Amino acid sequence: REGWSRFCWQDGSDLAMHTHHAYVGLRDLEQEEVALIERLQPLSISVDELRQNGVQAAFDTIAARLDHLDAWFVSFDTDSIEGELVPGTGLPVADGLSREQILEFMKLFSQHPKTALIEVTEFNPSLDVNRKTETLIADLITRCEG
Repeated sequence: REGWSRFCWQDGSDLAMHTHHAYVGLRDLEQEEVALIERLQPLSISVDELRQNGVQAAFDTIAARLDHLDAWFVSFDTDSIEGELVPGTGLPVADGLSREQILEFMKLFSQHPKTALIEVTEFNPSLDVNRKTETLIADLITRCEG
């Protein structure tokens, strides 16, 4: 629980997380994560909402929410993808984002002028099977290049 203090300034006030962050496809959260999200109310788009409204609508919602920022830093966790597609992530979980959804998000973020950085995290090559996760990540990076 001590680690959660990193989400606060030294004086104990909350970071501007609710206006500087957007989450897509959150699931299988720890109790502390749920409490933090409930308290700060950042933009959060569920997998069900994404499937119902589409990637473009989700991206447009995110872009509107983050428009006040000078630059966007996108952190993409591979464990947000459907678990069977990414055996090389630390915590593969069912009901994640599809390959097509992720590729579309990457294209939209990489083409937006405010996107300064996109990182792909939560890849563990020692857990990967037949380079399945590695190949998907390579496709994501290629999508960002153009």
